[in-house]
Amino acid sequence: MKRNILLIAAVSALVLFLFNMNAEPPAEEVSAAEEESSYTIAGVVQARDTLEAIFERYNLDKADMHKIYNVSSKKYNLSNIAVGSVYTFELDKSEHTIQRMHYGIDDTSFLSINRNSGGFSAEKVTLPVQKRVGSFHIYIQGNLISSMPGSHKEYHKLALSLSDIYAWDIDFSHDIRNGDSVKLLVEELWVGDVFKGYGDILAVEFINNGRKYFAYRFEQDGYVDYYDDRGKSLRKALLRSPLKFKYISSGFSRRRLHPKLRIYRPHLGIDYAAPTGTPVSAAGSGTVVYAGRKGQMGRMVRIKHPGGYETYYGHLSRIPKK
Repeated sequence: MKRNILLIAAVSALVLFLFNMNAEPPAEEVSAAEEESSYTIAGVVQARDTLEAIFERYNLDKADMHKIYNVSSKKYNLSNIAVGSVYTFELDKSEHTIQRMHYGIDDTSFLSINRNSGGFSAEKVTLPVQKRVGSFHIYIQGNLISSMPGSHKEYHKLALSLSDIYAWDIDFSHDIRNGDSVKLLVEELWVGDVFKGYGDILAVEFINNGRKYFAYRFEQDGYVDYYDDRGKSLRKALLRSPLKFKYISSGFSRRRLHPKLRIYRPHLGIDYAAPTGTPVSAAGSGTVVYAGRKGQMGRMVRIKHPGGYETYYGHLSRIPKK
């Protein structure tokens, strides 16, 4: 554990990065051949395009199209070509026959089809993803997501990951204060010079209401967890809050005035006001021992946790069967 913390802490360079993963591909065009014996057609899948429509557009051999469909079916179904995906055809200049075809499946892989003596062969090629360590500093104004350096979806994923890491210590719906700050080290995923997203969060310093919360990622024998600066796991018996709520409508009390009966009686739980359908998480690992209707609790789930704890979740709008 100590060695891991020292290794992470030693990384201090601030990496500046550009988001170009959503850059528009070039408009459909025919490029000049680099070799005299062949030429290349390059394009982008348009709305309502099919492989057949693309073959018709360039007057390509339909017999070759069926062969390509068949040979690539186990690698990728070309019936599912997506708008915005890039494709290329390399053709023999004299016979106008396809020698090879490339189709971009996603950001990190493409389908490569090559003519051979038996017809065509197909291969799904995965581009190597390089991991780099990046760091940045966030100052909280309003909430964590709106305080991220940008609105890119990768920032949203980072904010949700931070919320999961600190779920046992910080309620991100109500504990966050303006002026709080977050410093973090995170994996950046690159394919060549193109940024593709974020990987694991490696280390965090979160200052919330003047108190520092540290988190260090540590993996051993396939098990991953986050630990504080004293080497203690951040994972505790129970979460701070089982759902993202708007406000607490009724707190725990041994003697609460019932809002309808107007008499004092115990209220041995906490009522969270949240929109109908808001997902509810278990406060900790355990076994579901009851799920169904239970008197004034309405739809209720009861979970037994290690150490003798039990938690109840009532007034649920629905309980999924699985």
